[in-house]
Amino acid sequence: MGRAVRSKEWTAHPLGHPEGWPQELKTMLRIMLTSQQPTEILWGDQLYCFYNDAFAGLFELDRNLDQVGQEGRVLWADAWETVGDKLETVMTSGEAYTSEDALIPIMVDGVWEDRHWMYSYSPILDEDYGDGALGIFVTCQDRTKSIQLGKAETKAREAAQNALLETHHRVKNNLAVLKGIVRSESRKTDDETLRQSLGRLGGRIDSVMRLYEAMLSQSNNDGVDACSYVERLSRDIHDLMASDYKEIELQLSCDQVALEVEQIVHVGVIVVELLTNAHKHAFIGYKTGTIYVSLQLENKTVSLTVRDEHPDTSVTENTAEKSTGIGKVVMEAAVDQLNGQFVSAETDQGRSIKVTFPHTGQ
Repeated sequence: MGRAVRSKEWTAHPLGHPEGWPQELKTMLRIMLTSQQPTEILWGDQLYCFYNDAFAGLFELDRNLDQVGQEGRVLWADAWETVGDKLETVMTSGEAYTSEDALIPIMVDGVWEDRHWMYSYSPILDEDYGDGALGIFVTCQDRTKSIQLGKAETKAREAAQNALLETHHRVKNNLAVLKGIVRSESRKTDDETLRQSLGRLGGRIDSVMRLYEAMLSQSNNDGVDACSYVERLSRDIHDLMASDYKEIELQLSCDQVALEVEQIVHVGVIVVELLTNAHKHAFIGYKTGTIYVSLQLENKTVSLTVRDEHPDTSVTENTAEKSTGIGKVVMEAAVDQLNGQFVSAETDQGRSIKVTFPHTGQ
């Protein structure tokens, strides 16, 4: 764009030859043309337009000569009804204007498209010019994709939460039916051993039902017992993933932490991903090892750590893979939902992943 500005025939233009341009305009043009951000300068009462390559690409403007130096009202005729008053206010008041999300349609390949813009109008001032501005320095960013993505993510999250809630209700109802069957069979049998076994089974079903009830209703202010939840879930996964060919030990250390229902759901997703990943990938080439799971609460911050350790140093190289598929995406999404962050650390004997997030319970 710098070459286009220099090559344009300015003699017949109201601004005249560039040699006679005000120093303020020359300085701002130099800043604009060397910037990699979409930038425009509107100069004088007619708001003559200058823009850099990034700005031209954003709005599909001519990078040659025709549109450089046009009046703002002409170049931005299609959007003038939206932006014209704001520009005039900045020129007369000398005060900046910023919009975080403005819906302004533009023409793209001959078709009108609604675009969301974040832009700012900064006055170019001169102490000797009075209260008004010499021109306006414009910066902008097209936020359409990020806003559309945000809306899509919100809809997807709401749909997933509704589906999860419906699943919880169905599981709870099925457990209630199963408990009823067990209780009925227990009353029918005369075998005391069978009766005791059915009683223990009924107790386990009842325990799971209480957990679902806590997650669904959260009827008290203490929230869900995250310690018990994490410990039970970790043991279930450990038993499920156990191998006859390896001796992998599970070590648990959990503080008494009460979490809200929404938090406990995301914590469960993280625990499942990290433990299954550790079992599947951390001990390739090793016969023994240990997985440590800890849940701690300190200074209103919850820390969930899963660490794998293989003491066998006879193996010189571990070919363990890192979780890079949908499991990692799901885990990262769960961390985001917790407004948290996670840190991964490698050692000679294994890997540690620590997830931290704010504790919102009492």
